[in-house]
Amino acid sequence: MAVPLYSYKLLAEHAFTGESSLEVPAGITLVVRSMDTVVGIQEGTSVWAYDTDGVQFWGVTFGVTVDPFTTLSWRGHQVVPGPGFFYMSSSASADLRASGFLLSGP
Repeated sequence: MAVPLYSYKLLAEHAFTGESSLEVPAGITLVVRSMDTVVGIQEGTSVWAYDTDGVQFWGVTFGVTVDPFTTLSWRGHQVVPGPGFFYMSSSASADLRASGFLLSGP
């Protein structure tokens, strides 16, 4: 019998600066599927994503933005086995959102 697979909100931060994390427990595998970042009027905000070992798998530095909303999205598959962590960081105020799957089993 097939097990239904549902997307899961991994991280969601509003007007955030710093490091946001999601702990992946032992026996769980996290699959990051999408990340979205929105910044407002500012210069040179960097946003990046990485795993337990500090290996970056996505990053962007926005140039000078004069619009109230500038968006960048990423779609892919990155696997973070537990026990471990998934991180997204921002060097200045940004809205961050990531979704994916939490898988268990052999």
